[in-house]
Amino acid sequence: MKQLNTPYFYILFTYPNKESFTSLQQIFTQLQHTKSLTDKIKFSEEEEDENSDVETIIPFVDWNNYLTPAAKQWFTNTFDFQSEEGKVYLRLWDSTSVAIRSYNTFFIPPGNWSLESVIESILACEYTLVALEQLETTKAVLYYDPWSAPFGGVESLWQLIWAFDCQIVYDFYLDGVPSAEESTWSYDLAKQLVEQNKGLSN
Repeated sequence: MKQLNTPYFYILFTYPNKESFTSLQQIFTQLQHTKSLTDKIKFSEEEEDENSDVETIIPFVDWNNYLTPAAKQWFTNTFDFQSEEGKVYLRLWDSTSVAIRSYNTFFIPPGNWSLESVIESILACEYTLVALEQLETTKAVLYYDPWSAPFGGVESLWQLIWAFDCQIVYDFYLDGVPSAEESTWSYDLAKQLVEQNKGLSN
């Protein structure tokens, strides 16, 4: 694929309709604003004032207001950590060594990321959200600028784009087309291990 002539990292994607693109642009713009505020606080050289009201600096945002019906549906297909299955997951996680749980697809929760996880990850990652622009009919690009390496990855940006029923056709950092990593989670096996007070082993 011919690369764009830009100094920024970018994600190329197609979108199904104007509603999806417009809504994605709106949530991206709000993320830009909120992230710029959180980044200023994170890297401020001034001493923190324990009495300061952070909410006056970073106003509450109801991110659900930006979601299309497709995005709302996307974010309902998430893993519930408050459910019995979720509690089993967390107990097994605690019982498993870091070396195994960090790289084993068994611990990839089934389903999509939650909206909260996507937003929190984007706000925490070390890059600047530069722009989200239309290139041509049904094709657009998201530009971002990493501060250094590592910068936290772009999986949360993929999840955001996918949630609005868009298809990623090229990721500059990956140099290819990303796909969600498949989970090998098994509730039945996890319950057996927890009942035996065992962690997952290779």
